[in-house]
Amino acid sequence: MDMAWFIYTISLMLLVIVACSTCFMVWVLTSRRDWLVSAAAFVCYALEVSIIFYGEYVGNKPYLTGYFNTGLQWPWLTLPLDIVLITLVWSWVRERVHAPLGRRQVVVFAVVFGVVSVAVAPIGDLTGAVRNMLYWGWRDAAIIFAVGYGYWWYRSHASKNERVDIERSTPFFRAMAVLSVIMLCEDVFFIMFFHPETTAGTPLHSFLWHLTERNLTENAIVIVCAVRTIMSARDLMVVYAQHPAESTGDREADQFALDIDARVPRFCDQYGISQREREVLRLVLLKKSTQEIATGLFISTGTVKAHLHRIYSKAGITNRQDLTTAFWRF
Repeated sequence: MDMAWFIYTISLMLLVIVACSTCFMVWVLTSRRDWLVSAAAFVCYALEVSIIFYGEYVGNKPYLTGYFNTGLQWPWLTLPLDIVLITLVWSWVRERVHAPLGRRQVVVFAVVFGVVSVAVAPIGDLTGAVRNMLYWGWRDAAIIFAVGYGYWWYRSHASKNERVDIERSTPFFRAMAVLSVIMLCEDVFFIMFFHPETTAGTPLHSFLWHLTERNLTENAIVIVCAVRTIMSARDLMVVYAQHPAESTGDREADQFALDIDARVPRFCDQYGISQREREVLRLVLLKKSTQEIATGLFISTGTVKAHLHRIYSKAGITNRQDLTTAFWRF
């Protein structure tokens, strides 16, 4: 059993490290802030798993029957990591749903979450099952809130094109919402209702000792996020390596252009759009007028219209708005 948990923990850490490295490489290649946020979040989670692993390795982890009556083993390290990790999750969700993300939004969330976390943390004499439940429950609730906020923003503030883009991640967000609720239920069961003494002397006792301080549903969430991140990063790195983007100096404009550049090659390959038509398509998606496209490509407006007509025909649409919608839905 100990060997199985050892391999499981090492494998999880390796997956998280690979996902972190991949995110960092994409950030270096594209300068997209959401990838840097993801890299930082994976670093924090890897450190959290390392703390658990170290506690088991050196024998500092409390015995199972009294585990949830004790406090955090290393609160000076666990608390800051939790605050940073959950703040990064919140920041990533805002980035993904195209919600404004500035220093004010990050600081306000970090302060509120941090103050409550410190207030309910099981430290020193303030321990026990209820205290542990308040701490870990608050952490789980913050993740659920972040996912719920993303859904609320999508429903009430996202533009039509942003909604089409976000809808591509609907299965992922639904899975995260369900898993987050299950994660909270798992913590409630093990902290408040489970009686570990009933398993004493059985192989299950060792299994449950390793399971304490871990949350298998939380691990499942991280595994899904890591695999999805690695697969998305692979596609993006191929695109940006072949079609490097130029910076305009405007962060929001650059982000919008980078999102377009990441999808244009695959969209054009799907519908057999030529290289010249691709250039016209990109400028259309950047909301340039027919005259601006003609000037930028040194062609006549009639030629621009001819290219657009061929793009519409290949994609099975009839106007710019339908073209934009089809592109972001692709």
